[in-house]
Amino acid sequence: LHCYLYLPAEHAADNTLISSRAMASFVLFSRRGAAAQLFRYRLLSGIPLHTRSAIAAGLWTRSRHVPSAEWNKPATQSDAKECPVNSHNEWDPLEEVIVGRAEGACVPPLTSEVRANTNEKWWPFYAKYGGQPFPREHLAKAEKQVAEFCNVLQHEGVKVRRPELVDFSVVCKTPDFQSPGMYCAMPRDILLTVGNEMIECPMAWRARFFEYRCYRSLMKEYFREGAKWTTAPKPFMSDELYDLDYPIKSVEDRSRLAAQGRFVTTEFEPCFDAADFMRCGRDIFVQRSQVCQYV
Repeated sequence: LHCYLYLPAEHAADNTLISSRAMASFVLFSRRGAAAQLFRYRLLSGIPLHTRSAIAAGLWTRSRHVPSAEWNKPATQSDAKECPVNSHNEWDPLEEVIVGRAEGACVPPLTSEVRANTNEKWWPFYAKYGGQPFPREHLAKAEKQVAEFCNVLQHEGVKVRRPELVDFSVVCKTPDFQSPGMYCAMPRDILLTVGNEMIECPMAWRARFFEYRCYRSLMKEYFREGAKWTTAPKPFMSDELYDLDYPIKSVEDRSRLAAQGRFVTTEFEPCFDAADFMRCGRDIFVQRSQVCQYV
């Protein structure tokens, strides 16, 4: 695959409502030495996911961003076979991918962080159905789209991996909060790949606190085959992490408040989504967002 479409979350459809128009995002791995990569996508119906291109812009950086030998050194002693995780930018040819799953997805409760990240037209839906499964007809359309996406990738010779499903309707409780789960549709949020290191990110949504469990078997498999595995400290997700009085009433308010440097997450403790990072070889760009702080 020579060229891929990348749509940042702010340009995609609503981040949370699963429908025929908007679905999952994906984490992609490669095994092509220094030219390996991670891609992030949002799958939208009617928009091409990949194209073959004669444009060299997606290829020239391979020679310009060659990782150091230390970066590629496996973390564990293993046999001579190549580490399956090796990713340094967003555009190199794809060989292996983790594709998210829509099955069993539940509606997140309308908490402060959900309100700040979603369109106000869906707030009544979240308030009414939070903790319950998404409508079956919505999930069926999403599952069909993702299945075809996997089919396209496999026909291009890409190895496709999938996370394990758990019961997302179960309410989990910590000393600081309780919440049902949500889904495992967006690996690009929870997993960040830098070289041959996999980083589990401490995301900011309470409904996604235990989402890492869906990927744990895959993480252990990659680790045993030589990949580095880092887990960022889990946030408490107590009320101090959020601006509970965040004055958002519309998408326009979100843009205005962001321009003022005001977001729903505070600097109480670190949290971030992998989707806020863009990797260009040795250079990594990151943005302040509703789920990623300066701290």
